Amino acid sequence: MLVALWILAALGAFALGANDGANPTAAAVGAGLLPARRAQLLAAGAGGLGAWLAGRRVADTLTQELVPLAQLAPEAALPLALAALAAASLWVLGATAAGLPVSTSHALVGALAGAAFRDGRVPVDLSLLGAILGSWLWVPLGAGVAGGLAVLLGRAPIARRLRPGAQPLATAISLWLAFWWGANDVANAVGLVAQVGGADPRAAIGLGAACLALGAVVASGRVLTTMARGLGPLGIPEALAAQGSVSLALAGATLLGYPVSTTHAMVGALAGVLWARGRPVNRRQLGRVVAAWLITAPAAALVGWLVR
Repeated sequence: MLVALWILAALGAFALGANDGANPTAAAVGAGLLPARRAQLLAAGAGGLGAWLAGRRVADTLTQELVPLAQLAPEAALPLALAALAAASLWVLGATAAGLPVSTSHALVGALAGAAFRDGRVPVDLSLLGAILGSWLWVPLGAGVAGGLAVLLGRAPIARRLRPGAQPLATAISLWLAFWWGANDVANAVGLVAQVGGADPRAAIGLGAACLALGAVVASGRVLTTMARGLGPLGIPEALAAQGSVSLALAGATLLGYPVSTTHAMVGALAGVLWARGRPVNRRQLGRVVAAWLITAPAAALVGWLVR
């Protein structure tokens, strides 16, 4: 079982990189500020570094606060962790194959909660679970409003002076976003290994960082296309506004140990800036993405319940 847990953690981190690796750079790619291949490499490098250097806090939130697996004996905690990782990984890989950006955070939260409810021997912190579920609403809406406000600020005279340096600015913000994306999301894959697998947390985080980076490099192309071009036409102001509106919030949430969805934040920001600029939004594609959000946690919870 321990070997299977490590294998599933590696698979989960790869799936995470494949699906979420598009988030930090999608706006810059859509605006033509970064080529897609360079964006994948950038997300892989900075995301892997963020996972390695700053990934512990969110891991503790999931495995010590949401579902305190330490209360179980190892022989009881291990099957529960296996069920949660298997359910989350299967769902995220399926969504990635369909080109749908989903929340790996919510996939694991749903799968872990479903497996824990089925097991019945360890409590689920319902207040923390409710706070995470509530982020489904306020994260995309907040990012959308912030993106719209950023567009308005971008019309100020001082902002126009930044446009000649838009490409290096977009690259710098993409690096920042990728670093904190890796730090926030790596816990979704390897937090359970560090908690119940008897592993040195540094080894678990190292595995997650490497597999996350690999997934971003080799398998994030389809979701990157959806994020960069599927919602609507992006110009330089829209790209910078979307990236800027997400970057500080993601860093702050990670430092506080709160697992948030970079997918929700970036899609909300992209939709917000497009509407603020009066540009068309692909409502059909946005509807597909929203539908995937809504069913991610319940579907992962059901799979976790069944697998457990």
